[in-house]
Formats: sequence, structure tokens, C-alpha cells
Amino acid sequence: MAVKALLTFLIISYVFMGLAYAQEADTQTKLPKESIVQKTHEALSKGVFSLSRRLDSILGAESVEDEKSTSSVKLSYSSIFLERDNPSYLFKIKSRLVLPKTEKRFQLVLHNLRDEVSEDRVKTAEEETLGAEQDPKKTVKESDFSAALRYVHTEQKKFRIHTDGGVKFKIPLDPFVKLRARENIELSASELEFKQGAEWFKSSGVAIGGSISYLKKLNHSLFFSQPNVARWTEELKITEFQNGVSFTQLLPSERSLSYYFSASGLNKPAVAVHSYTLGITFRTWMAWRWLIFEVTPFGFWARNKNFTFQPGFVTRLEMTVGHF
Repeated sequence: MAVKALLTFLIISYVFMGLAYAQEADTQTKLPKESIVQKTHEALSKGVFSLSRRLDSILGAESVEDEKSTSSVKLSYSSIFLERDNPSYLFKIKSRLVLPKTEKRFQLVLHNLRDEVSEDRVKTAEEETLGAEQDPKKTVKESDFSAALRYVHTEQKKFRIHTDGGVKFKIPLDPFVKLRARENIELSASELEFKQGAEWFKSSGVAIGGSISYLKKLNHSLFFSQPNVARWTEELKITEFQNGVSFTQLLPSERSLSYYFSASGLNKPAVAVHSYTLGITFRTWMAWRWLIFEVTPFGFWARNKNFTFQPGFVTRLEMTVGHF
């Protein structure tokens, strides 16, 4: 059974890798710009920019002329298929309204992300749902929306600090405060990226997380990264961790392939790895650059299933309204 599952996983991976290279032939294909879909997207984008300007006029005092808006709303829908489990579906939204009249110090943020402190995991489609949990379906059910006012203390090319203050929409309302910092240090032929986050929710207390990632450009189209992530929560009194490696290969027409492997675990009852994930993600923009499609065949080994191989795949569609 395990051999059959492994062969299935390898065949699916091979098919999608072939698909990625086959699509290079249509790089010159041009799509109609005045379609109904495109006009609808432009109207929605104008609505986002208009809302951003109105809020900017309320909170800001100084006029900023000819300032290109970078406000955006990202919507994504994922379908997760894992052997011996029913399919799961995940919808995410994340919006960021930039306010230039406040000297870009303030932003309005709305999202339903499960966890922003540890968002630095290996960037794969199924990591949105698998994470370090023993049950790969557990986080699919978490879809609480929250809104916050973000204050950007400093923002430079290699250094950024911001604070979020807001509420999670539940009964009763759950107020929170978040602090997040990022710094990139250039080495001779590579780069180190440090991220640190701390948050407090009235319902769950304090959580602290951070990551150290090693980034290296191997050639003009191949990139290597090695993220190492940890997160401690006061509510559960445990530390989650994840270590992994990934290679990203850029293809023509803004397509890419990502090959990755990661190990996730907990520190209780003892420090131990609870799952391994191996997969390939094919990413491409669809008819327009604001619409992106991803497909990820992957293999999953969980401790609570005696590390038995489970093949699966994820499809993900992401749309950006506004600046992209």
C-alpha cells in the first residue's frame, strides 16, 4: 500500500513538472484587456483605492499629490486533498489600506489568518493547513476575522518594525496587540533574514515567535532558502518549531516551481518531530497578473499515524484587488 501511494505521489509530481515546462510555449499569448472580468476587477480596484483615500482624508492632515496607492485586498481559496481523509477547503482574506497622508505611518489591516507570528514557515500551499499540528485538518476550521490599525515605526529596505492594535470578531470581541520586526543582513554571497513577533490576545494571552532564514541565489533562476521557525504560546504552554529547506526555480512568463522539505514538532511531552512534509509547488498567473493559481502534490508523514506515508495535493487560487 505504501509503495502504491509513493508511486502515485511521484507520478503526480512528474505530471505537474512536465506541465510547467510545456507551458513555456505559450509565453507570447496575449489576452483581451477589455473583457468583462478585467473591467470588473478594475472597478473593484477603484473601490479599494477610493476607500483608502477617504480614510486617509479623515486620519491624515497633509495633502499628498500624485501618490500612487498601494492598498490591496487579497483573496485566496484552497482545496486540500489527503489520502484517507475527506477534502477540506480554506478561504482567506487579507487587506491592507495604506494612508499616505499620515506619512505612510498608518495602515488599516483586515484578515482571517490563523497566525501572523509564525507565518514565516516554509512557503508552501499545504503549510496553510498542516503546520506543526498533529492533525492536518485542525487549522482548516480556524477562520476568525480580525481588524487592526497598524502603525509603522520604521520601514527601510532591510529593516521594518510595526505594531498592530485591533479586535478579533467573535462573541465577545477579542482585543489584541501585536509587535513585529524584520531585518535582513547581507553576507558575501547570501542573506540572513531575522523576524521576531510578539502578540497578546485577551482570550489566549501572550504568544512569542521568531524565525531565522538563510537565503541564497544559486544562479539567475534558482534560489535556496532554509527557514527555522519557533513559536511559544502562553495558553498551551508549548513551543512549536519547524525547520526546512526549499529550492525555487523561476520559469518563463512569471511561473515558478518550488521543491521543499520540512519537519515540524513540539517540545511536549518531550522535544520531538511530529510530522514531515515533502512536495513540489507549481505557481503561475492565470489570464491576468492579479489572478494566480498554485497546485502542490505532497507527501505527509505524521507521528500520530506511525509516520505512514500519506500522499495528497492542494490547489489554490489567489486574486488581488487593488495594487499588485
